[in-house]
Amino acid sequence: EIIGRIYQAKQTSDLWAEKSDIFDPIPLDRFVMRFFMVHSGSRGMARRHLRQFVRSAAYYADEPNCREKHPRIFMFSVLTGILPAPGSEVFNIRLAESYFQPGLRFLFPNPRVISDVLGNGNRPIPVLRKGMEKAATPLTLQNVLGGSSMIKAYKAKLREVSEGKKAKTSMVNFDVGMMLALELWMFSDSLRIVREKAALHVLRRFFAQRAQEMKSPSRKSPKSTSSRGNKKKSNLPAVGGSQSPKETKPARGAASKKKKKGANTVFPKIP
Repeated sequence: EIIGRIYQAKQTSDLWAEKSDIFDPIPLDRFVMRFFMVHSGSRGMARRHLRQFVRSAAYYADEPNCREKHPRIFMFSVLTGILPAPGSEVFNIRLAESYFQPGLRFLFPNPRVISDVLGNGNRPIPVLRKGMEKAATPLTLQNVLGGSSMIKAYKAKLREVSEGKKAKTSMVNFDVGMMLALELWMFSDSLRIVREKAALHVLRRFFAQRAQEMKSPSRKSPKSTSSRGNKKKSNLPAVGGSQSPKETKPARGAASKKKKKGANTVFPKIP
């Protein structure tokens, strides 16, 4: 029952953080400590209750058939780091923040009903199989290589554990459906890491090429110059004396002026 209350409080906190421009959503593993602090009153009591809770969760999670007997405890242990995800040795915080929490919000848009619907985990929580498929399947997984086959495998597993043959009315247990989606989420998360590494490689290559272009001289060819406009005329005489230097023409209207008409006419003297 306490796991359902934690999920409900986490969804309420995330909705409040989205409406606020100051605070960001708190990761689930850190939110568990705050949940116990609010309900215990002091940090010492919160740590004491949290240790007891983690020990009990780890006790049930260590059972051989924990995934079949206690799927909710197993799922919560993986999402909070009590247990590593299947096939992994490290805690992956993105499983809760990028996959489980959005799927839980899709199935239960109103967070006030989560605790009442989930109950204490002793009975199955039936949800529509079509709704579970949409809630647990990442949107970008259909557009990558191998993503469609993983989605088909997940849907086939849901059909095996669902009740009812018709797709529109077929029901599946909420805890089992989320637990089966772990493999799908880990595959999608591994592709995200590959995309990030590929993007870093492209950025490194771009900046290396840019730095090389800035260090090397400009590759622009000099403009072709015409012999008429750019060759300067030499004022020195030609070598060997065979050719005389070109005489420069006087400026127009300055050195030679035209004589006015009647300037040299001599008139006879009048006695």
